[in-house]
Amino acid sequence: MTDLRESLLQSARRAVGKARSVGGVSGCGYSLLVAALRPGWRGQVCVVTPGPELAEHLMLDVQSLVPGLPAFEAPLLEPASPDHLSTWIALLSALHAAPREQAVLVTPLAALLDALPAPEAISTASVVLRPGATLKLEEFFRRLTDAGYERVDE
Repeated sequence: MTDLRESLLQSARRAVGKARSVGGVSGCGYSLLVAALRPGWRGQVCVVTPGPELAEHLMLDVQSLVPGLPAFEAPLLEPASPDHLSTWIALLSALHAAPREQAVLVTPLAALLDALPAPEAISTASVVLRPGATLKLEEFFRRLTDAGYERVDE
C-alpha cells in the first residue's frame, strides 16, 4: 500500500511542478494535491474548499495519505453560537503550537468570512501546560471560564 501511495504522490508532484496555487480540481484530487505538495511547503498551508463537506472529506483523505501531518479544520459556526469564540481560540492556539513547516489548515470558504477573535484575545485565553510546572488552580480555572468553558462539579 505504501508503494502505491508513494507512486501516486510522486505522479501528482510531477504534474503540478512548482505551482503555488492550483485550481479546477475535483473529487479526491484536492486531497492528493495537498499530500503531494507537502514536501515543498515553506510554512503552514491553508486549503480553501467550496463547502464544509469537501473540507471534512479532504481532512480524512490527507490524514490517510500523510499520517502524522498536523491537520486542522476551521469550524463553520453561527456567530451567535455560545461556542463560537472558544472554538476559534482553541483552533488558532493548536495551529500556533503546531510545527511551523508542517501544518495544514483546511477551511470552507464561508468560515473565512467569519470574524476571528483578536490576537490579544487568543493570547489571553491560551494556556500552556508543561510537565513539572507549578499551576495556580484558581487562576487556571478562571482563565478556562473566561475562554468559554463551564466549571461543573461531578
